[in-house]
Amino acid sequence: MNKKTILLLLAATLSCLVTAQNNYDIAMKYYYGSSGYSQSYERALQYLIEECNKQNPDDRALIKLCGMYLMGEGTSVNLDGAERLANKLKLIARDMATASIADDYLEEISKKKGSTTITKLGATIEKIWLEHNVSKNGEKGMMIHSRFSVNGLKGTNIQVIAFFRDSERNPLKGGIIPEYTMFDGPCVKGEANAIYENSLWEDYKLFIPYKALPFASGKNTYYVRIYIRNKQTGVWLNGNSPDASFVGTGYKNNAGGVGNNQQSIAYMDIHSKYSQYKKFGGDRVVRSEKDTDGKDYVFYYANGWVERIGYDECSNCHGRPTCDYCGGKGYTEMWIISNAVRTTCIPCKGSGGCYFCNGEGVSRFIDARNERTRLGYVKLPYTGGTLVSLDDNKNTGGSYNTGNYNPNLSSGNYTPSGSNKIRCHSCGGSGRCGFCGGRGEKRNSYSGNLNDCDMCRGGGVCSLCRGKGVN
Repeated sequence: MNKKTILLLLAATLSCLVTAQNNYDIAMKYYYGSSGYSQSYERALQYLIEECNKQNPDDRALIKLCGMYLMGEGTSVNLDGAERLANKLKLIARDMATASIADDYLEEISKKKGSTTITKLGATIEKIWLEHNVSKNGEKGMMIHSRFSVNGLKGTNIQVIAFFRDSERNPLKGGIIPEYTMFDGPCVKGEANAIYENSLWEDYKLFIPYKALPFASGKNTYYVRIYIRNKQTGVWLNGNSPDASFVGTGYKNNAGGVGNNQQSIAYMDIHSKYSQYKKFGGDRVVRSEKDTDGKDYVFYYANGWVERIGYDECSNCHGRPTCDYCGGKGYTEMWIISNAVRTTCIPCKGSGGCYFCNGEGVSRFIDARNERTRLGYVKLPYTGGTLVSLDDNKNTGGSYNTGNYNPNLSSGNYTPSGSNKIRCHSCGGSGRCGFCGGRGEKRNSYSGNLNDCDMCRGGGVCSLCRGKGVN
């Protein structure tokens, strides 16, 4: 390799090292004449202009070049160029401090141009008022109205977010439904487009269902505040917001938690008798509700678990609920030489109640899931509970591996749609009863008689997914 080739390779390497550096950093070395660079405003301007012309420039380059144009440092005063850079800066600003610098530049440019008007980036919340017991899509909740203005963001999408505070005006914690949760607390979000440089909304509406609000036990005062941010950059546009207050009522439950005014105390009796929350790790119930067919009770826990306690009529006693072996007497008789000898009924152990459903007349099953930890828990009638992984496709009786579970229920129903549907872990997606294999009948181990299957009540359909194959 000759000397000329070596020098060319060395030059190419140095060129790559230079271009690999940020244009702003190189510009500052020329600006101050540091790190072996000779001071040159001309070269500094060259690199700053190159950086500022990028689609996503370094905001420090915008700040520096705007200042140089404004002050005529190293170049002639260029107020139009400075104004263009300041406006670009406020649109890409990722914090209020940078946005303030842009506003200060625009104010200075306005003064130098002899103009008295200046548009500063920001939002002002003028008023918030509430409308209660509003129904929307079958849900009862609260409509939050607000009047606000947004300045300096023409053609930009904004997010309008309502946050809630407790009686002491501290942020309310314990978000229940992910769709209505942000920063671990309840909220409701909306979007809008700022059409004008100064845009005004007279009555912007946000709806939140009551079931999304984790009210504390008893009657308490709560507060709503509105905050607005640039959807593109995430910069919050208003530092303050007025309050709108309301009273919410919660109920103490047997699990040591609370629920909102959509609850019934009777639901918590069901919880205390049948819930398996201690086994799967549920902690504090924040809400409970009943589905539309009246059979399933749904409990929401603060740590992300959602437990459904369902039931069907016992197929053995058909809801009577007496032992079909002894007729509910609790004993059987054997005649020996004209004498009746009574013995305790073995299936019901003398209780006289149905031995399938323990005299309740119904068979109960439990299905609990936690999307945060990707764990599930299932307990079918007459079986022990099983803790499983939502992502494990080797679980007995089926798997959870066909999608993401959506805990946002409609009127208490587990009715996920689209990609949120998951294969039923009881029937494995077949829709057939996993207890009788879809035959609809099981042989009584005591009497030897064929009875309707206790799980599907003779229908042969999975009782957990109701034959759909998915939950």
